[in-house]
Amino acid sequence: PETRASTAVLLSPTWHTSLVAQTKRCPSNRVNFTTPYSGRPFPGFERIDLSFPELEVLVRNDRLDWRASLESVKGVYLITVRTRTAVRRYVGAAYGEQGIWSRWGQYAETGHGGTAELSQLMEDRGLDYCRQHFRFALLEHMPRNTSDESVQDREIHWKKILGTRDRGGLNRN
Repeated sequence: PETRASTAVLLSPTWHTSLVAQTKRCPSNRVNFTTPYSGRPFPGFERIDLSFPELEVLVRNDRLDWRASLESVKGVYLITVRTRTAVRRYVGAAYGEQGIWSRWGQYAETGHGGTAELSQLMEDRGLDYCRQHFRFALLEHMPRNTSDESVQDREIHWKKILGTRDRGGLNRN
């Protein structure tokens, strides 16, 4: 009975009038129902930790603060695939003209970014698996004028440190 009463209040025709009245009394409590969620603000390079759905939202909405920041750098990143029974890691590098933004955009579009092991996971388990279990982090960022060879050297370093070429890792090369 209490649940029904609560539901009736929430669905009553006066709920909207009440919300509008509260908003007029206290403008700082305004809620904009017409603007869809476009992702959280860019937290700084050292604090990037994104779920796959968060990455999709940022890329789909072309979030300017994220795009400008991630286009401005090359870098080495980590994709963690965490399930209840295992944690697997993939280390990648972004060194193209549009930096990390472009590379991560490929993951948001395809789920695997053209990577062999992630492609296999995607084929076996589907895009929903990626959405549930993938997380993206930036291990190291470098100025855009850093040579591609330097970025690749750092990628190799991180693969060794994190053992992503070993059994259970997701790097083949």
